[in-house]
Order: sequence, then structure tokens, then C-alpha cells
Amino acid sequence: MIKTDREYKDTKELIRLREEAFIESERDLAARGYTAEQVAKLHEPMRTFHMGMVDDVEYYERLKRGDIGAAQGIRALGKHLIGLRIAAGITQRELARRMDVHESQVSRDEHSDYHGITLGRAESIARALGFALEYHARPRTPGAGLSDVDDLPPLA
Repeated sequence: MIKTDREYKDTKELIRLREEAFIESERDLAARGYTAEQVAKLHEPMRTFHMGMVDDVEYYERLKRGDIGAAQGIRALGKHLIGLRIAAGITQRELARRMDVHESQVSRDEHSDYHGITLGRAESIARALGFALEYHARPRTPGAGLSDVDDLPPLA
């Protein structure tokens, strides 16, 4: 996940350089007698990684436009908080100032996608970004698959 404007610019440049390298490599391999199918097979792992970077750039651009959507479950909360910051146009430095913490704390938290964050802290971060968190519970869909929470005993 791209988290800063600098990462965004660097990733866009890397994508541009890789696209040029793909074209050069395809020409070179074709000149050496490889078929288009063989070239595609050789490039498949690199293209998959490349497309992941393209997806990351597109996601960051959506966030910058304010298209944040909803977090899909508690495990996505950390990435969603980062998305809220990006959508709000606020830097890690500014969030740290608003939270009255050191910038390195925000950087570390975002680096780990806020792993282990409490809901109270998540609410404080959202509030500092100008958002409010909402919680919704819905009945489980029968046959939707199991998760590790299915193994927990029922609440007494």
C-alpha cells in the first residue's frame, strides 16, 4: 500500500521504468528467437508484480480523490485509517501534530498498518482526521465460510 506522496511518485517512476524495460526485453527475446508465448511466460512473474504496483497507484489515486469506501472487517481497520489520512490530504507529520505524538510514531504505526490498535485509539485517529468511525454488525451469511472467530466459544 502506498502511504505517502513520495512513495506514490517513486512507484509511478518505477512503473514507467519497468514498462520501458519490458518493451526492451520483449524486443531482445524476440530477436533471439523466442515466441510471443515464451516471452509472455518469461515475463509473467514480473508482470504480476508490476500490475500489483499499478493497482497500488490506482488505489492511492482513488483515495486522493476522496473515494475511501468502507473498511471490510476489523482486520482492514489499519489500512482504512491510512486511507482516511490520504483522502483527507493530511501528511503523517500533520497527523502527528494533531495527535500530539512524534511523527516517527505515526510512521511506525502506519508501517505496521496499525497492527494491534485499540478501537479507542482508532477513534482518536479518525477524529484527528475529521472522520467518525461507525460500527455495524450484521447476521452471518450461512455457508459464507469459516474464520478463526468461528472457533471461539459463544459469549455467556
